[in-house]
This record gives sequence, C-alpha cells and structure tokens, in this order.
Amino acid sequence: MSKSMADSLKKKLSTKNFTAMLVFGAIIVVFVFFGFGGPGKSGMGVGSVARVNNSLISVADLAQEQQRLEQYYSSLFGGGMDFGNRRQEMQQQAIQQLVRGELIFQAARKSGIQVTDAEVRDYIVKEVPFFQENGRFSREMYNRYIEFSRTSPGEFERKIRKEVVNLRLRRLFEAGLAPSQMEIEKLAELKNTKLNIQFAKFNRDEFVKTAKFTPAEEDAALADAALAEKIKTYFETHKAEFAQKEEIHAQHILIAFKAGEADGEKVALAKITEIQRRLASEDFGKVASQVSEDPGSKAKNGDLGFFPRGRMVPEFEKVAFASQVGKVSEPVKTNYGYHLIKVLEKKEAKDADFETNKRVVAGRVLAEDKFDKTLAELEKGLADGGNVDAQITALGGNWQETGSFDLSQEGAPQLNSPSVAAALKEISPKEPVLKRVIREGSDRYVLKMKDFSRSTAAATASGAPVAAPAVKGDTDAVRRQRAYSTFEEWLNQYRAKSDVYINQQVVNQ
Repeated sequence: MSKSMADSLKKKLSTKNFTAMLVFGAIIVVFVFFGFGGPGKSGMGVGSVARVNNSLISVADLAQEQQRLEQYYSSLFGGGMDFGNRRQEMQQQAIQQLVRGELIFQAARKSGIQVTDAEVRDYIVKEVPFFQENGRFSREMYNRYIEFSRTSPGEFERKIRKEVVNLRLRRLFEAGLAPSQMEIEKLAELKNTKLNIQFAKFNRDEFVKTAKFTPAEEDAALADAALAEKIKTYFETHKAEFAQKEEIHAQHILIAFKAGEADGEKVALAKITEIQRRLASEDFGKVASQVSEDPGSKAKNGDLGFFPRGRMVPEFEKVAFASQVGKVSEPVKTNYGYHLIKVLEKKEAKDADFETNKRVVAGRVLAEDKFDKTLAELEKGLADGGNVDAQITALGGNWQETGSFDLSQEGAPQLNSPSVAAALKEISPKEPVLKRVIREGSDRYVLKMKDFSRSTAAATASGAPVAAPAVKGDTDAVRRQRAYSTFEEWLNQYRAKSDVYINQQVVNQ
C-alpha cells in the first residue's frame, strides 16, 4: 500500500468536518461485538470463541490474550490490582481485542498489504526485547518462550505477522494524511479558544438496579395486569442474571517465578512445598498474609472471594473446582507461579426462579417506568428553557464541570464520549444550553456552557486578530488524529461487510 493508495482511501471515505474532528477528536472506541449472531452461528469449531468471516479465534487465543491484559494491568498498577472481580471484564476486553485484530488483518490483506516471511523474521530477531541478550537475538530465549506459552513457532509468527501489518497500516495512514497549511492555521486558532462545560451524567441501568420501592408498591405492580405482563417479560429477558452460577469461595497462596527461568521455578517449588508443610498446623489466611506473592489477595489473607468457572486460568480453576471444602490442594503450576488453594465454600448452580425473584423484578420494571417518565419531563424542560435541576437530581445526576480546555484538545475533560463530542458543536455563548438529552448506551448527558473565551497573540494594523502559530508537536498530533479517524472509518467499512459471531456460551461461562 503506497502513499497514493492511502490518498485514494482517504478520498473514498465520507467527508468529515475537520474543525469538529479537531475540536473533539476521535475517541478510541473498541468494537463491541457481544450479541452478534445471525449466519455466523454455523461453522464454529470446537474450542472456538469467535468467528470473523472464515477465520476462527480459539479458546487458547482468548486465554493468552486475557493473561496478557492482566499482566499489562498488573504492571501498570504496580502489581496491586486484584482481578478477583474483574476476570469477566478482562475476558470481554480480550475477545474484543482479538476480533478487532483479525478484522484489521483481513482488511489489510484485502487492500493488498502483505508482509513477507523475511519481515516477520527480522521483527522477531530485532524488535522483540524479550528475545535479546547482550544486544543480540537469543535462540534459546525464543525457544523458552515458545515452550512456556504452549504455542508453536508457526502460530507465534502468525501473530507477529498481524502486529507488523497493523504497524504498517498506521504508518501509511499517517504518511498520507499530513495537515495542510490552512488546517495548521485553524489548529492555532482553536488553541486560543477555551471552554468550560457544565454537565450532568446519569445511567439508566444503574438507576434501574438501585432504585428502591416499598413492598406495597411492588405488590401493587404485581397485581396490575399490564405491569405484571411487563414484569414477566423482563424476567424472561434477563433470566440469566437471576440464575445462580456454580461458584466457589477460595483462598490461595502464590509463589511467583519468571517465565523460562528453570532455576527460579525450582526455588519457587521448594518454597511452596515448605509452605504446604506449614499449613498442616498453621492457619491458611495467616500464612498467606505473610508469604503470598499476590499483592491483591495477600492483603486479604489470600481471599479471592466467590468466583465462577471461566474467571481464573484453566490450571487453577480445574484444581479449585475439584477440591473439597476445607482441604489444601497440592501445589498448582500456572503462568503466574505455584499456588496452594483452599476452598472455603461452594455454591451449586441453580436455574432462575420467578417466584423467588418477582419482587426484585417488579422493582426493576417500576424503576424503568420512573426513569423514562422523569427523563421525558427533563427533555421537555430543556426544550422549553426551564429549570431541570429537580429532574437531574431525581435521576441520580448532579452538575459537574470539565474545567477550562482549549478546542485543539481531543475531547472535553471527563467527557470521553463521541456523542458528547459531536453535541458540543451545538452549544455557543448565544445558545449555552443544549436543548436535548444525549444518549450513549445506557448513559445520559445534559450539557451547558459555563465559560467561553478567545485570546489572540497579536493583531494586524486593521485590528483583526492573528492566531498564534502552531508548533510541530501540534501538527504531529493533528496528523496522528486524522490518521486514526480515517483508519477507524476504513476499518468500520470493512466491519460492516463482515460476518462476526461471538460464541456466548464459551465467553460467558
């Protein structure tokens, strides 16, 4: 793909208001494919979690990507992040990343972008720091990684090929989308324009789940024929939410070692074996608080809380769910290190029962009706120019401020929403209040302008303002932003023509 090809792609994409794009940017939104079905349901192989056109994403791919994300977040937060209640989020993010990566790879291939075997080899030899030893590629470290990650050289090189294609695509888009002089001048003008936005944000799903009603109100709803029908429909639609998954409550102790270090693994095994002997006469939680190398659970005496299947890595999960309550397991090896596991309690899986949950469901339906009615009052008040503070408070919102920001920034602080970014163009000093509610997913926003200012660096002889020149960092940011926005639109066009299916039974188990 040459620069001319990038220009051609740019022309084929729909024209956008560049000023608006500069003002509020292209917020990075990961594609969410959960719920996609249709014809993709056929052709799913055993052990596959997703299909992107004719390519399958395996359970092993998902496990590796989920582990990579968890290791990334652990390093980002200094190892103190507890994934006990976030495994499902990590799993969902991992499958989104994998599907997105496959779409990029397929779209690039269709556009004629190819990566040779030699380029893949050079990337592995020169660009992967883990394989470098004294500034040179180490075949031994490469082989250790392949063995430890339980993959094959061919599978690893396939993933590297995708990474190289992705990097090439982004560089090509950036190279073909340099800003013009007019755009650079416009950027300088935008940098001199500052806003402070007041906003109220509230969430429909949170309101529905937290709103409280009296038993009398719930009984009245169940006795009303129309509401009773809505209550039963809501229960059937959300049945999985009210079912009890099989879960266990466990503690663990971790002794970590670095992947590929045989000596370190031997030391870790010796330590965990000695700890196992101590547990014959000492309290598990007390020992965990002293010796465990998992920072998140160590502070809780090794307690991981309740978790369902699919939350932990397979090796850990297999032993934990097979263990007897109160018994300490044998040492379990995972990619994190060696573990000892003690199951404290087990919950058996149970189907959702309407009679058991009917009051909760009645409250949800009443909350939906209340939210929708109050929101309608809020929207009427905005359209009529009235005071809407009472409705905002009733919906769980309150007025906040972004603080001052200039229009060259990618978005308004605290408002990382594409819908909000687009709506901000509709308010001005003359029309400071947006006369509608912004909807994005289950979030709702109300916006109004608090402050507006425009400064100038100099003036012409006639008194006309002259914008300050943009610096190189600004133009680089414009280039990257334009490249990202155009890249996303190009990818969205391919996505719209693609058949993507997520195997929910595997992902949500």
